Amino acid sequence: LLSQLQSAFLSSICTKMAGAREPIRQAKEYSGMSGDEGSSDEDDQQNGCWPQHGQLFGNFLVAIMYIAVGVMALMGLEGTTFVTSLYIVTQIVTTIGYGDITMKTNEGKLFMTFYVLCGIVFVANIISDFASNQLAKQTEELRSKMASARVSKESGIMPAPSKMKTYKLYRLIAAVGVFAFFIISWAVFFATYESCSCSYGKTEIDGCIDSNCAATGGIQKGWVEAFYMAVVTMTTVGFGDFTPSSMIGRALGSVWMLFGVLATANMVSAVGNTVAAIAGKGRGGSIQREAMTEKMFTAMDHNHDGKVDREEFLRFVLLRENLLTEDVLAEIDALFDSHDHSKNGSVDLYDLITELRGLEAH
Repeated sequence: LLSQLQSAFLSSICTKMAGAREPIRQAKEYSGMSGDEGSSDEDDQQNGCWPQHGQLFGNFLVAIMYIAVGVMALMGLEGTTFVTSLYIVTQIVTTIGYGDITMKTNEGKLFMTFYVLCGIVFVANIISDFASNQLAKQTEELRSKMASARVSKESGIMPAPSKMKTYKLYRLIAAVGVFAFFIISWAVFFATYESCSCSYGKTEIDGCIDSNCAATGGIQKGWVEAFYMAVVTMTTVGFGDFTPSSMIGRALGSVWMLFGVLATANMVSAVGNTVAAIAGKGRGGSIQREAMTEKMFTAMDHNHDGKVDREEFLRFVLLRENLLTEDVLAEIDALFDSHDHSKNGSVDLYDLITELRGLEAH
């Protein structure tokens, strides 16, 4: 459903953009300009108008819809304010789940049951899109490396030393810096502005007076508690023993939670990529910088016939760059063998006829 909503949004927008470009296209045809200079409307529809950002834009639209539905439902079913409703929904989207504000009505509990289940599907969809984008980027990186290796071989000029490790190290530093910004800004705000709060609305503390918060039973936070709350929140642990309690704190906390959790995920990814690059295990390997050695030749010669063909070279590169594993390659080989009924190492018309007859027999 989420994928269909995303496709519907992008299709609608692309259609409007195509209509807006139609006069320009007609003018180009009239003036004799080639239609190949720009992408066609059909290409726009297939690529989501923005090949690199279509999925991101679609996920953003679905996220806005999901959050808006949750906020409106909580305001109607539970009677919470806009800020509090947004604060609760943010906890659901980020899976932090403090538990400081829960559903009181049966209608609210029933709605939240299905809303959370939909949220799990929504997060899974985003993770799937993110993984696909990462795979596409890494595949393009490998393609660029192979092209560089081919050009270097043909020209006789060795490629410049790879800067992949340095790039990943800089990315790690940037990711840690962003993560630290959210942690520090969170801690500073809640240790200063919200060092003591009487809360508001349904969580307001009876008898608490803002002007004399600490003495009348207000919720107090020091620097240690604020820093502790920041880390517990950004890592989605969400113990719930210390939470935002003022209206401004919950409003800003909703933004901090969304982007802080993303910053944490980005930092974890950067750490993994940097460690892999330093260890030489990532897809940013150095095959294009090495001359073929006897050891490499032996590793490439999969059938040990003293020759390396295109298939063996491809197998070696895929395994070395961690794009595939031996188990996956074995499964691919087994799948091919299941179609090679003549067992001659290729699939021909005889194999096709044999397979079709087998299907008809069943």
